[in-house]
Amino acid sequence: MRFSPALLLSLVTLGAGGATLATGLNWQPDPGTVDVASAPAPQPVKTAAAASSGDTALLQTLRDRPPFTPGRRPPQQPVLALADAAEPEAATDLPVPTVRGIALSGPGSIAIVALEAESHRLHRVPLGGEIGGWRVSAIQRESVVFKTDTVEAKAYLGKPGEEPRVETTRHDSEVAQKEDADGARLANGQHM
Repeated sequence: MRFSPALLLSLVTLGAGGATLATGLNWQPDPGTVDVASAPAPQPVKTAAAASSGDTALLQTLRDRPPFTPGRRPPQQPVLALADAAEPEAATDLPVPTVRGIALSGPGSIAIVALEAESHRLHRVPLGGEIGGWRVSAIQRESVVFKTDTVEAKAYLGKPGEEPRVETTRHDSEVAQKEDADGARLANGQHM
């Protein structure tokens, strides 16, 4: 029986590897040549109560001028404009969805929006569809009109680098007028 050269080479390599492994398992370090250094002495830990005035000044500087904030200024609270202060109820109803895209096709138009709670997820809402408590009542070239029973919000398509723009209008007076008219018709015996 003749063995091929490739098979013989494989067997020789396997034998050499096994012998190396067997020798390696019995290896022991020579304790006379190893020099082990002792561990360094532990350093005392500085506590927050023992912080020096220099540390306090540095921390205050970092609070006043945060290193990773553009312009190195702390974030400012937004100042409400007079128009926003005049109707605080409109802003507290529901957060208006942010318009990310618009596809116009007559009655088949679609608004691509993101909700405030999940801004990373986009939703396709058709004309007349509902999202987040709002009903889409109109889709125009650069804006979408959302409505609830008491509020109408016109959300504009945001351009890169711009903050989303929303105009809200309350219709409490229209709802009250409609209820008064319906009540008057019922009192006169007319059906709606």
